[in-house]
Amino acid sequence: LNTRRPQFQDRRVREALTWAFDFESMNRNLFYGLYSRTTSYFQGGELASSGLPQGLELEILETVRDEVPEEVFTQEFTLPVFDSPQALRQNLRRASQLLAEAGWKVEGGRLVNARGEQLRIEFLGRDPGDERVNGPFIDNLRRLGIDATLRIVDITQYINRVRSFDYDVVTSVLMQSQSPGNEQREFWSSQAADMPGSRNVAGIRDPAV
Repeated sequence: LNTRRPQFQDRRVREALTWAFDFESMNRNLFYGLYSRTTSYFQGGELASSGLPQGLELEILETVRDEVPEEVFTQEFTLPVFDSPQALRQNLRRASQLLAEAGWKVEGGRLVNARGEQLRIEFLGRDPGDERVNGPFIDNLRRLGIDATLRIVDITQYINRVRSFDYDVVTSVLMQSQSPGNEQREFWSSQAADMPGSRNVAGIRDPAV
């Protein structure tokens, strides 16, 4: 999610989109159950996130405690699970609640803000196969009243738009090594967020990060 875009500025909106992402059904119906969902950028290694912060990790987080969500200290990070038809309804209901808290409401089947503007999200793709992969997610967003669409462009246009951060949502692989170093600034720093062509695809610009 390109947090440079105004519709993604509110953390509750971003969280709501996570509650609408049905990984389990996509994995079962599109990928033959071959994928496992990651819960850390360093999945499977000693740096992987797990449990509540402790030790030096907690010490570092305490220095920015007022700048990060309180649940970082009290709740182990988990992702929504779609393991039943009931879960689909419950997760979309939670997404709707978060969107309402962020000031969005449904009018005539459209999710709008106080000015009556509908929440719009465009997925940017570079291959016809992106339609098959993004389709289920887009369908769930439309159930919430969001005007979600997919735009397929040629590879040259895609590269230029990603380099200039001209997109709402793209699919990207954020490869990490088991010995992270200076490249982390390329992924997460405020300086990289304004640097065309950087790996800070999400536009993260946060002092705590």
